[in-house]
Amino acid sequence: MNQDVLVQSPMLGVAQRIIVNWDQLIRRREFILRDMEAQEFNYLVLPEVERLLSAIEDGITYMAAYTVWVTGARVSELLMLRPCDFDLEADAPFVSLPTLKNRTPRKKRPSRRILSLHDPAYVEQLRRYIKTHRIGKQQPLIALSRSAVRHRLNAAGDRVEPALPVAVNPHTLRHSFAINHLIHGCNVDQIQHLLGHSDKRSTEIYLRVLGSDIGHHGAGTPFRLPIEVEG
Repeated sequence: MNQDVLVQSPMLGVAQRIIVNWDQLIRRREFILRDMEAQEFNYLVLPEVERLLSAIEDGITYMAAYTVWVTGARVSELLMLRPCDFDLEADAPFVSLPTLKNRTPRKKRPSRRILSLHDPAYVEQLRRYIKTHRIGKQQPLIALSRSAVRHRLNAAGDRVEPALPVAVNPHTLRHSFAINHLIHGCNVDQIQHLLGHSDKRSTEIYLRVLGSDIGHHGAGTPFRLPIEVEG
């Protein structure tokens, strides 16, 4: 299963056409995860996420999963989102996401990061979800507890056929968000911003995946200048 994608090369600053071989990335994942120090570090690639979303039948669980997939939000950040945090009518829709770290004091107002919403299907479905559920601008987008979100995503993952190779929870989708950006050309500094990591060491776990899973970018890297040979 291949995908032909035009991306902006982070190193050369030019457009580059890459071929993403999803089957090859899935095969490599077993070896990548084998030596990971963090035992709960799991991720899915885009075709697997599409299968997961297709297996979710209720609207709130679907929107919770879809939102984490397109924003990389922590579950605590997801549960703080309100419709007023989104601008879905802009030419380039975006979300203002609260950055909640493990040690953020409860009474301290969290900083925010602006993330573009690059998936038009998500933007349209979010509009319909807010309208259908009559969610006020200041009301929670996902009216669930942390444990309920985790339980529902885990149950949804178990229903996928053929079975997914990793367990599904909110952090699985957060990791998947980061890996999807790596596959399509983002560097670790960009991933750090997208995930809201204050310490780059938290992002460096992705370096192992970065070294193994983006070989398709090297396929178009030139090593010689065009040379004209006079006859």
